[in-house]
Amino acid sequence: MPGPIVSVAEMREWESRTWAAGVRESQVIAKVGEAIAQWLIQSVRPGTRLLFLIGPGNNGADARAAMDALSGEDYHLQSLEVQEPSKAYAQLEKYFKNPPDCLVDGIFGIGLSRPLGSDWIKLIEAINEFRKPVISLDCPSGMDADTGEVKPVAVEARWTLAIGAAKMGLIQPMATDWTGRLIVLEGIGLHPDGPVAHSQIRWVSEVDFESSPKEFLRHAGGHKGNFGHTGIVAGSVGYHGAAVLAARAAQVARPGLISVMTIGEAYVPVASNLLSPMVHRFSRETFDKVFEKATALLIGPGLATSESRNYVYPLLQELWRTADVPMVVDASALDWIPQGDVDSEAMRIITPHAGEASRLLHRGGDMEATPNSNRLQAAEALSKMYGHCTVVLKGYQTVTFSPAHHQWFINSSGNPYLAQGGAGDVLAGLITGYLAHPASRLDRNLSLHQIIYAVWLHGWTADVLDQEGCAWTVEDLSDRLKEFAH
Repeated sequence: MPGPIVSVAEMREWESRTWAAGVRESQVIAKVGEAIAQWLIQSVRPGTRLLFLIGPGNNGADARAAMDALSGEDYHLQSLEVQEPSKAYAQLEKYFKNPPDCLVDGIFGIGLSRPLGSDWIKLIEAINEFRKPVISLDCPSGMDADTGEVKPVAVEARWTLAIGAAKMGLIQPMATDWTGRLIVLEGIGLHPDGPVAHSQIRWVSEVDFESSPKEFLRHAGGHKGNFGHTGIVAGSVGYHGAAVLAARAAQVARPGLISVMTIGEAYVPVASNLLSPMVHRFSRETFDKVFEKATALLIGPGLATSESRNYVYPLLQELWRTADVPMVVDASALDWIPQGDVDSEAMRIITPHAGEASRLLHRGGDMEATPNSNRLQAAEALSKMYGHCTVVLKGYQTVTFSPAHHQWFINSSGNPYLAQGGAGDVLAGLITGYLAHPASRLDRNLSLHQIIYAVWLHGWTADVLDQEGCAWTVEDLSDRLKEFAH
């Protein structure tokens, strides 16, 4: 089960319950220090000069514990006590002459709730002027951990290591410029039955996918007809690559069959770039025949021409309401979905990016739910608008909203290099490939698991490519997915 995302009050209650159960605060701080140190060992090269900024509260205690845990490692450790901002500023100036490679921000954490005074503002601005990577512990100092607002300045972190659970403010769009990459350090000794066990907003990470569902294990006597048929309507003249990327991503999920139906002259380049998927020219007669036994449908990638709309719009209007199999809609086809209730009980999934989501919300008359200010509200509003569908709102920390569970799942993987044309086609194909498995169709919980897994895998593969240091493309992303998929 993905971990909860909590408010500051919920985090304090969780801690109080832990102390009431007999766990000493010093024990948890020691474990926090070990978790921070372990992340640093895995993420920061040996020999790095680290300057720890140690504040007066528990955030400073966590920073000290991390230094203790690193004492035997190959790092150059320095510390600066930040009790009085004016004195800390004077000491910090000395480091400008021979600056450290990286700073660890342990000043305020989640304890800040009031605006900073002038001396604190001056100190934080000086930290940002270092232009060196900063790792903030729990929350960038100067940020409200509940709202994501800065008070009025905050440390500009490259990474934020959230302790125990991500805080609500850290996932807000306004917080992105200060939090950098958000990492959650779990397993720090807090009470297992904390007050946040049933949070509606969950943080999705690698530990949630350590094993694949047993339902997907193929029995020895099975054949391709037993393991699902993915149907994809995608690709038009000038946009044939979207169909190819979606089909190749669907192959990673290994359904028994994949059929691609493309528009007009796009047939030739799509067919010539795919081997095992079956490719057809679109007509309604061919669609009805080929996709009669499809177990999941994807409509949208590369359907950007007027010809595409003329062919596919009436089909999508009908299928969205009536198809008895899971259906994913992406890209241009998002504009063709009818609003209102859906007659079928099969899952409906839409995968807009922020721009598409804003356009759809505006068209539906909802001017308050905007993905740039509140992605959770925007995802839920889209779901209601289109028949209580599942929404995958793409972007930094992609949000998946499940109306059946009334939960939001915030994805931890991915990086800015996913902002390339075609990356969304890969994700849509991957999701549909997993949903085509008969086991997914029969079990809504399993279907949701596969959706959030596809989102995570998509981002994780991009992270691996980025760590390798190559100038990777969406074609590389599509090719490498299979190395990490279950």
